[in-house]
Amino acid sequence: MRDLSVDVILLDWGGTLARVAAQEQAWRRGAQAACDRLAGYGFRHADAVGRLVEIIHDAEAAAQRDPRHVEVDVRDVFAAWTRACGWPPPSDAIRDEAIRVFGENWVGCLDPYPGVVDALAALRDRGYRLGLASNCWTPAPYVHAEVDRHGFTPYLHAITISCEVGYRKPAPIVFRTALSRTVGNGHVPPPERVLFVGDSPIPDIAGPAALGMRTALVHNPETHCRPEDFARISPDIRVESFGDLLGRLPGVS
Repeated sequence: MRDLSVDVILLDWGGTLARVAAQEQAWRRGAQAACDRLAGYGFRHADAVGRLVEIIHDAEAAAQRDPRHVEVDVRDVFAAWTRACGWPPPSDAIRDEAIRVFGENWVGCLDPYPGVVDALAALRDRGYRLGLASNCWTPAPYVHAEVDRHGFTPYLHAITISCEVGYRKPAPIVFRTALSRTVGNGHVPPPERVLFVGDSPIPDIAGPAALGMRTALVHNPETHCRPEDFARISPDIRVESFGDLLGRLPGVS
């Protein structure tokens, strides 16, 4: 058994702490709400909802392929949508209003896994600094609202979202930003005193391991990754669920 003496635990969100249960439906719900709001300003198109969802899928796929790991910018998504619908560019205020109603309708699309809140509380009681580090292009206020809805926020020392950083995991800047925010006092521990926990082999295991961090892979049969990506990683821990970490992390030494 490998030594697991760590002080900081950085956590993936979707697929690790919560199931991404209904994101497609949330996108459609948000797109419809944005369409309804834009219609009041004269912006109408028979297939506006379908076009926005298609643009979102394309933007996410492009971000995943991007070797620079640049995150999707919601303003770029909106601009591509207006072009696809043949609309003239709206004002920034109208654009921001449409993005707001989209984000408000996105909230509610993840379901926390059973026992996660209790496990977070136990790890914090054991003295660990806990930070969330998630890939999500949905604007940060709505991500924070969703994390609040799950009951995670009281146990996290910091939340870092890729849309805030401008890059997505496995870009090193995401992990370094999350670590700095989670520690919060300027005294960043050496990477071997940091554990990253996630379900995706490249963003959550290979990325932090390349920086010298310890890693824990949470088994999730719903994680859609290539078998060769799983074959190339060597996490320090493999667990069936996030709560199983409690048996491997007794507390800060």
